[in-house]
Order: sequence, then C-alpha cells, then structure tokens
Amino acid sequence: MRAFFLAQRRLLFYVTIILQISATAAGDEGPFGIDQRVPWTSSRITGTPDPPPPYRTVVAFPNLKFEEPTAMTSAPGTDRLFVVERYGKVRSFSKQRGTKHADVLLDIGKEKPIYGLAFHPQFASNGYFYITYLVDPARETPRGTRISRFQVGREGRVADRESEQIIFEWPSGGHNGGCLKFGPDGYLYIGTGDSSGIADQLLNGQNIGTVSGAILRIDVDKTTNDRAYVIPEDNPFVEMEGARPEIWAYGLRQPWKFSFDRANGDLWTGNVGQDLWEQIFLIERGGNYGWSVMEGSHPF
Repeated sequence: MRAFFLAQRRLLFYVTIILQISATAAGDEGPFGIDQRVPWTSSRITGTPDPPPPYRTVVAFPNLKFEEPTAMTSAPGTDRLFVVERYGKVRSFSKQRGTKHADVLLDIGKEKPIYGLAFHPQFASNGYFYITYLVDPARETPRGTRISRFQVGREGRVADRESEQIIFEWPSGGHNGGCLKFGPDGYLYIGTGDSSGIADQLLNGQNIGTVSGAILRIDVDKTTNDRAYVIPEDNPFVEMEGARPEIWAYGLRQPWKFSFDRANGDLWTGNVGQDLWEQIFLIERGGNYGWSVMEGSHPF
C-alpha cells in the first residue's frame, strides 16, 4: 500500500512539471494565483504578546538639541549637566526642564572628535576637567588618542583653551575607547579600545605590554619627571616585567562606556563585540576578559 501511494506522488510530481513546461512554451508568463492582492482588513488582533516595559521614556529637555552626543555627566559643586558633542564641543546647561540654551564650555574644533569627559573630584575648587579626543581622525598614529586636562576660570563657565595639559596618549585605530571616570578611590580610570581594525589585527587584546584593549588606572594628582601622572602602587601589573603598569584590567575589544555603582563602588563596563555578542562586564583588578581569544563567553 505504501508503495502505491509513493507511486501516486511521483506521478503527480511529473504531471505538474509537464504542465509548467507546457505553459512556458505557450508563452504564458502571466501571474499565477490571485490576480490582485486583496488586503486583509478583518483582523481583530491588536497589541503585542510581549509584556509592556516597566517604564516610560520622555524627553527630559525638549528645548535642547545636540549634534551626535557621545557622553553626558555632571560636575562636583555645580547644578549643571555637561554633554559632549562628537565634533569637538563640550556644552553645559541647567537641569531645569524648560532650559532653552546650552553654553559652550570648550570648543577644540570639529576636526578633533571627543569621546570622553570627566570632572576632577575637586572641580569646584580647581576647575579641572579631562577629555579624550583624537588628534587626527584621518590617520592612525602611535599617539593619536589623547587625554588632556583643561581648566575653567573662576569668572565664568568657559574653559581656557590655553590651559591644556596633555596627560596621556595611546595609539589611535579602529577602536579608540575614550571613556573617562574618576573612581571612588580618586584615581582616573580610562577605557582604551584595541587600536585595531577587524578581528584584533594587531593582537593587542591579550598583550599587556600595550595599553590598548584595557581599562587603565592612574593618579593625576601627582606627577613624575617624565609623566603627568603616577602609577598607583596597588595596580595589578606594577611588578610584572614587560607589562604596562597603568593596566587595571585587559582583554577588552572596545569598552565604550563604564560606570561605578554608587552603592558599592563596583565597576561595570559595556564592551562592544565584533560579530555576534555584546557584553556587560563586572571589571575586577587584574581581570582578563578574553578578547580576542573569546568574544564574551564564546570562542572567537
């Protein structure tokens, strides 16, 4: 019986093929089936099977617009917010919802993209703040990503361009990182990308002899003869020969943004993956987060 049904199915298949060939030979190339699509308007399905989000988003400052913002933060001792616009500007504005204008705190020129901003814990008294910017985005150079300190004068809300002091530099490349935060310990933490293009071409991810692909930790309140900062004594690789002592954690492709938990001081970073996996990591002293042997928890 099974063989009989199989034979019938084969016969039906061959008949269908013959009819299609005959129709083509006869020049019948018109549409098959329904000549005109009839919209289905009688559906009673509404909404989505997914539960609603536990929040609603609203525009916090409806009168303000920014051009490609890359960072936002506050400053100790002020009641203002500060926004970085990618192409060279830092703006500040009042936290009042009806605010209509954002003042320019710093303008280094649209040819120098800014990716990070942090205010010194004693900003209210010293006026210091720090930015990460690209010296020349059109070229990849060994010192192409730069952290500089600027100072705001006591008389107003505008930074003095001439107050710039270069603090730290590292290679520019496909992934430059740039996030800056002062930790609860008062040290400056820096996110650096792997300074490579696709697939960690320079193999920086697992190389602690370079500062790329890492989170760094430095003390900007002290200097040495050849550096505008010092290395905290408890950094994990201070005593390791060949390692960069600035490194706090490594094996990161592009730790684009990170922040400290205000309740317990934990450091969390969002790390940009390459092909399939984005990651959020709890960053620990001396931690290795796998890139480019791993992409997140998956072999790369």
